[in-house]
Amino acid sequence: MRSCEKPQTNTGKNACATHHLVAQAFLPGWVVERALAAICVLLLCGCGATRSVPALPNVDASKFQRDIAKSVNDALAEAKKYPNDAAHTLRLCMVLHAYEQYQAAGQCYARAHALDPGDFAALYCWGQASAAEGNYAAAAERLRHALAIRPESVPAQLKLAEVLTDSGDASQSLDLYKRILSKSPDEARAHFGLGRALGGDAAVEEFRKSLDLFPRYGAAQFALASAYRRKGDETKAQEILRNYDRDKLLLPPLNDPEMASVRSLNLSAGALLQNAANQAIEGRLEEAVSLYERAVAADRKLTRAYTDLISLYGRLGRNSQAEDAYSQAVALDPNETDAYYNFGVFCFERGRMTEAKAAFENAVRLQPHHAEALNNLGAIFEQQGKWDQASALYRRAIDTNASYPLAHFHLGRIYANQKKYALAIEELERSLDPKTESTPAYLYALAAIHARAGNRTRAIEAMREARKQAEARGQTQLIASIDRDLALLEPKL
Repeated sequence: MRSCEKPQTNTGKNACATHHLVAQAFLPGWVVERALAAICVLLLCGCGATRSVPALPNVDASKFQRDIAKSVNDALAEAKKYPNDAAHTLRLCMVLHAYEQYQAAGQCYARAHALDPGDFAALYCWGQASAAEGNYAAAAERLRHALAIRPESVPAQLKLAEVLTDSGDASQSLDLYKRILSKSPDEARAHFGLGRALGGDAAVEEFRKSLDLFPRYGAAQFALASAYRRKGDETKAQEILRNYDRDKLLLPPLNDPEMASVRSLNLSAGALLQNAANQAIEGRLEEAVSLYERAVAADRKLTRAYTDLISLYGRLGRNSQAEDAYSQAVALDPNETDAYYNFGVFCFERGRMTEAKAAFENAVRLQPHHAEALNNLGAIFEQQGKWDQASALYRRAIDTNASYPLAHFHLGRIYANQKKYALAIEELERSLDPKTESTPAYLYALAAIHARAGNRTRAIEAMREARKQAEARGQTQLIASIDRDLALLEPKL
């Protein structure tokens, strides 16, 4: 960051001190805190000082594709048209940042910050760009200044902690991650970052926690698998990485509007694809579809986009579009496993079992250890009353992924129907880890099996725990069923 000029006379310094004292004397506490944060930022550049404003960067947009070049040129023209307007300059910064022009973006962020020293977005995004460029010292400085303006920003705290880890300052990084987790214990990125900062065996538990919270966290999958490889457990490492190619770019949801704005400005097909996947994970299905459609408009050979659209169109009830997306995906790549799997789910949910079975069989043919496809094939055989075939498929799914709650639940239910209660209870207990939205239902099923086996006390205990967890998740229908069965069981104690 450019060093700021000091005030030329004592008048500026005294004015700053006076403002400080007035704030302390007459304003409420929360206003004082915000005022002091703003004053802190102003002091970084010298209160009352005449500050030079860096020039806009020279940008050669001819090296970009036509639509990208237009975005850059339009933003540059607006910034030049309004040279003293920080917002127009910031938009140019973000466009350059979006297309990974980090050096030019940094020069632009310096100008935006000089025009408006109290703007959080310019400092925060400048820190992000500096980190992407590998300039960790500058990134840390800018992120700290951003946090002086907005101390409670979780994205800025997470990025600062990450930068500190990357720069080798593990102790400060650890303290910051722990502080984040003390207020946000379910922040998957913080658990992952804490694992990186801890290193060694201590990291494993934190990587596990991050994946429990967000199973499709690609970076956490890779980190946990690497930890098992160091222990010599290649089988476990491969189990963890079974979906890594699909998930490697995915991150847990984070309310980070500034960087979301940066990403939204990247119109390249690859960026649209990644942004669409993140929108889908966060439940914004229409937005995800729109981004995928823009991606395939830019590149008709994006098999991954068509594959994901099968599922999204299906969830939105756009059946014909889902089928078209499936046809496009397998035409582009007949070995695209997830296209068959997604189409299998689409057909299963519509009762088209013959087509669903064929699709899942294709997925398993291409990827014999596809646990989800094996499980779903098992469900089809179970519906047909073919319990032995279904059990064999559920076991194959569990062999592929020992921590697969749904397969354990299905296998446990088959054992219960066969009155093999001890085996059923064992499988249902294994379905409880890791916890998912379905855990209360699995506990309820476990309670029912205990009741059928004559273990009334254990049944009531499991049912009460199921109710507690269902209540925490707002699962009102399940709570009503549990209450009905508890009323039948409890008087018999």
